[in-house]
Amino acid sequence: MQVNIVKICLFITILQPDGVPPTMDVLPATAAAPIVSPAYVELQRDIVINADIWSTTAQILSADLGFEGIVGIPGLDGPGGLALAAAAGAGINRDWATLTPTPPLRNLTSGQPSSGLVMGGFGAAVVRGDALPIVFSWPVLPGTLAPTDIAIRLNTGEVVTPQAAALNPNFDYNERNIVVVFGEFGNRLTPGTAGAIYPVSVEIVADDKPLQLIGPNGLQSAVGLTANSRNPYVTGPSLLAARVSRFSSVGDAGPATLTAGILNDGATLYPGQATYRLRLMTTGGFSPDGVSPIMPGDFARFFQLQARDASGKLVTLDRAGVTYDLGAGLGKVTVVGLAELGPSATGIPAPYYRNDNDNYIDIILNGDETAIRSLINVSIPTSAVPGYSDIYTPGGPGRTPTPGVTYTRPASAQTLAISNGLDQLSTVSYAAQQLSAYDKADGLPVVFRLYHPGKADTVYTASSQQAAALLAAGYTEQGVPFSNEAAGPGKKPVIEFQSVAAGDHIYTLNNEEISRLRQDGSGYAETGAVFTGLTQPMSGASPVHRFHSVALGDHLYTPSLTEGFTAEGYAYEGIAWYAANLLPGDSGSLLFDRKDNLDFTGTLTGHNSLQKRGTGTLTLSADSSLTGTTRVEEGRLQVTAMLRTSMVSVSPGALLSGDGGIDGALLNAGTLSPGLSIGTLTVTGSVVSSGDRADLRVELGGIRAGAVPDGYDQLLVGGVFTAAGSLTPVTRGFMLADQSPFIPAVGQHFTIIQAAGGVAGSFQVLQQPVADLPTDARFDLVYGAQAVTLWVTPATYAALPGLSPAQNAVAAALDKTRPNAGTRDFTDRDAFYGGLYATRPAELAAALDQLAGSIHAEMVGAGLDTMRLFGDLLGDRMAATRRGSLSLQFSPATMQSVGEGQGRTAVAGAADAVPGLWGRAIVGSGARGAVDLDIAGFTTGIDARVADNIELGMSAGYVRSSVDGGAGHASQDVMLLAGYGGFTAGAFFGEASLALGLSDADSRRPIRLSGLDRRAEADGKGHMVGVGVSAGYRWAADNLLVEPAVSLRFDQAHRNGFVETGAGTSGLMVDGLDLRSWRSGIGLRAIWQAFTAGGISLEPEVTLRWDHDFRDVAASGRAWLDGGAFTLAGEAVGRDAAILGAGLAARLEPGLEGFMRVDLEERRGGDRQTLSGGIRWRFD
Repeated sequence: MQVNIVKICLFITILQPDGVPPTMDVLPATAAAPIVSPAYVELQRDIVINADIWSTTAQILSADLGFEGIVGIPGLDGPGGLALAAAAGAGINRDWATLTPTPPLRNLTSGQPSSGLVMGGFGAAVVRGDALPIVFSWPVLPGTLAPTDIAIRLNTGEVVTPQAAALNPNFDYNERNIVVVFGEFGNRLTPGTAGAIYPVSVEIVADDKPLQLIGPNGLQSAVGLTANSRNPYVTGPSLLAARVSRFSSVGDAGPATLTAGILNDGATLYPGQATYRLRLMTTGGFSPDGVSPIMPGDFARFFQLQARDASGKLVTLDRAGVTYDLGAGLGKVTVVGLAELGPSATGIPAPYYRNDNDNYIDIILNGDETAIRSLINVSIPTSAVPGYSDIYTPGGPGRTPTPGVTYTRPASAQTLAISNGLDQLSTVSYAAQQLSAYDKADGLPVVFRLYHPGKADTVYTASSQQAAALLAAGYTEQGVPFSNEAAGPGKKPVIEFQSVAAGDHIYTLNNEEISRLRQDGSGYAETGAVFTGLTQPMSGASPVHRFHSVALGDHLYTPSLTEGFTAEGYAYEGIAWYAANLLPGDSGSLLFDRKDNLDFTGTLTGHNSLQKRGTGTLTLSADSSLTGTTRVEEGRLQVTAMLRTSMVSVSPGALLSGDGGIDGALLNAGTLSPGLSIGTLTVTGSVVSSGDRADLRVELGGIRAGAVPDGYDQLLVGGVFTAAGSLTPVTRGFMLADQSPFIPAVGQHFTIIQAAGGVAGSFQVLQQPVADLPTDARFDLVYGAQAVTLWVTPATYAALPGLSPAQNAVAAALDKTRPNAGTRDFTDRDAFYGGLYATRPAELAAALDQLAGSIHAEMVGAGLDTMRLFGDLLGDRMAATRRGSLSLQFSPATMQSVGEGQGRTAVAGAADAVPGLWGRAIVGSGARGAVDLDIAGFTTGIDARVADNIELGMSAGYVRSSVDGGAGHASQDVMLLAGYGGFTAGAFFGEASLALGLSDADSRRPIRLSGLDRRAEADGKGHMVGVGVSAGYRWAADNLLVEPAVSLRFDQAHRNGFVETGAGTSGLMVDGLDLRSWRSGIGLRAIWQAFTAGGISLEPEVTLRWDHDFRDVAASGRAWLDGGAFTLAGEAVGRDAAILGAGLAARLEPGLEGFMRVDLEERRGGDRQTLSGGIRWRFD
């Protein structure tokens, strides 16, 4: 603040001859007309700039009696009147009165001349009055202050009204929280003493113009506020509040009459060092003795600060100019000195230093912010601590007190907690907005704005006289938008230029622009400096934004972006300067409401919220920070930089786009379109889509994310992304697509959302483009744990080219059950279809194979082969019995036997009722379609001739077969039971068999889609039936026996229904699988009669047969995949098969024969190779 020339802070009391203050006669209050002086007029202006708000609600923080009887001392006109001041009970510095030159009277006595009150703007003259400062937590609206606002209750019960009241000496525009009143309020007798009179409370009362305070939300009546009063002759002054904040000199000036342009703020006293300030507010003015001034370098004499260092210990800061290191992570802090006292004290001795003695003292600080934040307390040690001095109000004794006079008490030792003002601005600015509220003056601390509607010309002036002249010339008032700062560090004159041809005015402090406009031909003429602005940001100052309408030829300057954001046709041109924002109702909430577009290249700071209305587009092209929400209610908000805000909400019908970032959360009920055309929008918080009209619009110009030549839009989310509404992929109608058309292809994908916190919710609709997609394609979404990916998938899987019948069947089922595009139901289906959609086109056929479950059908086909193999085995056995073999055989494959005796002829053998046993073991392998087959097992049987030409027998066996392939693995165990028999009629023979089997199968098949790896498992029972008949002719020649024959078989294999487990949605439910086959055959068996080799009789055998199935055979049955039915079928192999076999039998001993055999089967799509061996034994 600035030093006043006439500051009223000295007060007097008339002493009786015995030195005892007289009692006060309490007079009734009378409302007298104020004595108008220049200072009175200036103090009545309703101007408050960057003044402190000390509490959330309006309060009186203190209302203590200041001192008694020393204000308005008749005859006190200079040093020669010091005796009068001493007689009144004022403090005196007699030793300084002898100095040459003589110090100012204010430094010689606390007594105040009678003329001082009028000159100081109190509007009244008081004789030997008392003083009482009232400290409010909010600044006072100056024009509402009058003595009649205040009622002072005395201990006697009387209520008195002050004779004078003013904001002096706390008149700087950034102070104005303290009202000093003068009148007759008491005496100096100690409370409780007979005749003692003193105030006990103060109340703000209603009068014809009630006192108002300026709070965070505007004006508020002070009527009804009360506070108790303390007695200064009992208790000394106190610290009321202490707040540390970033240094600011905004508003740190006062009325010209009272300051004469002298500055005492920290920037003026300590150039380049004032980074922070600790502002102290007190109950009264501070002085070492009641008269002498406190100097800027007196920190170590009166104050201490406490901070907590990195280890948690308290550190005392008790010296100015010393750097205190608080340790790692906190940094350093330096006390620079005191301010808000008077001008620089350099070269000025204390007797000549002019201190303001008001209720504010600033402790100027420098250092690291973390260290500043570590300050916790401020203390007044007092003279109780060596090296420190006491503090008095101006009712103190002075350096040379008068014996026998009662003076005010010094302050007691005290410590006050420091509040933090670094994170939130706790000040307020206000100015009357009507020109009629101001007196006629130039160089006012406010700037008037006037507009001529006919010329479309806006003029700014700090002169109320010029403003009045403009009104007379047809201009209209547009309020008082910002302050005119007093000249000082960091401030420059604003130069006015007027258009020569039109009514436009340009105001600037930019040196380059000033130089350009001063040149000939610029079209503008300079009219001079009109007011002052800040060149850099400072607490309490707002940017004054500059807008320009080319169409109107007009410039708009405003601290309110809402004004510019609602000024149709005005383009933004940046920040012109900084000043206090004086516009009422500009609480920091911004409104954009325009039909045209605006590219805002400035930074949004210090505002609460942004409300976007109107059909126009607002582009935020620079990093911005809002403490509240950003609401996009209409039109479009485009963010191309970082927007820090608690939340952005987009209403239905509104649009948010951009390739910048949002540091906060996002609630979208309208349209969200990442990118600037193609690009990436980053949101650090969570993104929630809400409602049916919520739409995420993504432009696709290629397959790379972000703003690249072949890119696509992407949304990056730091929190959780919650989907709802619709998703709209766009492939046309934006710049990149128009320049280089892009048609997505099946298998391409676009990671349109990445969310570090996860993905929740589901879109309800995925809008398919009407064009620019292949006709056989559509878009689908895959919801991952932290991403949402847009895939181009087949429109119908069944229409994929080159599918096998099994693949086509399962594809058709998928087409029926696949979810609506873009949706998910939060079950395993999401993972299944997500894996399917993400499968590359080249791998889709294989994927469909896996899903078709054909391994189950192939297992049933293997069961049918088992029955046929068992039938061939029984045929081999019956051939052996026809030849009179040894009748013992172990094996399950084709068998041809060598008989004995008549069995070697072409006639029927003799009747033989001796039973025979046989056994046969077999192993084999082969292929059936795309799977490999393996088989192993054994059979055994017993038979006997029941007549000369009839043989009957029965057999049992066990076979384990397995099927392997890309479609999985399956195996089954089959228990077999059969009856068989044959007859002969001369050279002709016939035979038949009936076999039954029970199977127990299990299967494991992999399902591997993109990002999906599962194994489907199943087990189940089944049964098999095989019936065969054959007839032939036996022909013998020499040692050769030949049997041509024909055959007919019916075989059936069935597997009961089952449900796969372990694969979730991709598992199958199967009703049952069945395979039936009729087969005919024609063949030839040739046996050579035994010959001896090494003492063992041997018989080789060769068989050849051609089989024919009456139709292509493959197992099939009804299956369901995700509820979609299809026919599960195996691969049909060829109808015709060639079977070639060779064997060798050896007589080991009488009645015992061993044999081995190899059989080969070949058909289209399948083959089989078996190796078997066994023994035959007849009970002779």
